[in-house]
This record gives sequence, C-alpha cells and structure tokens, in this order.
Amino acid sequence: MKKRLLLVILAISTFFSFSSAFASQNNGGMMQPMWTNISTVGGGVSISSSGVASLSARMVAYDPVNNTKITTSLQQYKNGSWTTLSSWSQTSYSRNCSWASSKSVTKGYTYRLVCNYYAYNGSTLLESTSKSYTDAY
Repeated sequence: MKKRLLLVILAISTFFSFSSAFASQNNGGMMQPMWTNISTVGGGVSISSSGVASLSARMVAYDPVNNTKITTSLQQYKNGSWTTLSSWSQTSYSRNCSWASSKSVTKGYTYRLVCNYYAYNGSTLLESTSKSYTDAY
C-alpha cells in the first residue's frame, strides 16, 4: 500500500513538474509565461562591434491593468560581481509599455540588462515579474 501511494505521489509531482516547465514559451524574444495580469514580457541587450549596447524592454498586460511600468538597470560583470552602470524607468498609462536606449560600454566585460515589469490598476500593484538579458563585448 505504501509503495502504491508513493508511486501515485511521484506520478503527480512529475506531471506538475513537466506542466510548469512548459508553461512558458519563447516566441521571438517575448516570454509568455502563465501570469494572471501580465500577458508577455520581452527585451534584450545587444552590443555592436563599436561597443554600443542597444537596450530594450517591453510588456503587454491584460484588463483590468491600466498602468504599466518597466524599470531597467544595465550592469557590468567585473571582479566577480555585478555593478550597475545606469538605470532607467518607463511608465505607460495603458496595458502596453516599451522602452529603448543605448549606452557605450567597455570591451572585455559581460553586461546584463535587468528588467522589472509592473502591472497596476490605478495605483494598486496587481502583478510584477523580472527578467535579465546578457551579452558580452
């Protein structure tokens, strides 16, 4: 009996592990996890051969969201830790928000763009998530 119960629990936990693993898909740089109020988030960092980092972040939310906000930080990995070089914020009074910028970077380091995505109804935060994107130069 104990062995059978253990097998049932193992089967259920395996099912839920695979279900959550497939809950997100990558469609052209847009993550599509199963959130309640946020539909998609995306973004990226791409460093040109001349050392200019092109940075972007975007999000789409569901109704009843009527305010969205993205905060971003460009970080450099140096001497074993991440240091913030610049930070930005973009607010939109709709369900869609996008942001883009560029920044010159120094050769020989890895850079990441840390993005925080917020979905509001009025001033009430309904949901938030974060994602980071990395590139080396």
